[in-house]
Amino acid sequence: MKGNLLPLAAVLAVLIGASVAVVLIFGSSGGGGSSSSLEGYFQTLNTVQQEISAQYSTISTQYPQAFQDKQETLDYLDASIVVWGDGAEKLKAIDPPGAAQQGHDGLVQATDDVRGAFEGLRPGAEDAADATALQDLLNNADTAAFANFTTACQALQDLADQNSIAVQLAC
Repeated sequence: MKGNLLPLAAVLAVLIGASVAVVLIFGSSGGGGSSSSLEGYFQTLNTVQQEISAQYSTISTQYPQAFQDKQETLDYLDASIVVWGDGAEKLKAIDPPGAAQQGHDGLVQATDDVRGAFEGLRPGAEDAADATALQDLLNNADTAAFANFTTACQALQDLADQNSIAVQLAC
């Protein structure tokens, strides 16, 4: 990295952006399993966005030194793992209508993969000797899970758009 924090900032922005997206989409405490229509399904996702944004906003601001300070990085990763894990569980509890099933299943898998990506960063953070090692960990993180999440989310957004459902998912 050679002292340049720009790559770190870019990767951290991608990680935080993807985290915000999943949390915004999946944080509902209400079931959603009774959603029998496509419109109802997307209303549930939209409601979830509003309910969880405050929670993740707190997490992302609570750890401003993530990937610069070891303990803060570990705490940030732990919080992110919980948020993505809770999001995956809440998403699994939703019973989508047939038209959304494939996209929904893709989003469930992508959410699990992102949680796994955060879990995969934790051992490296535990072993990091200093801020440079933490930054290297971040700069070398596999971003495929986050890209897959964005793709899965966008597929659902496209479905909503094709059906004239007014919702703006955080993809």
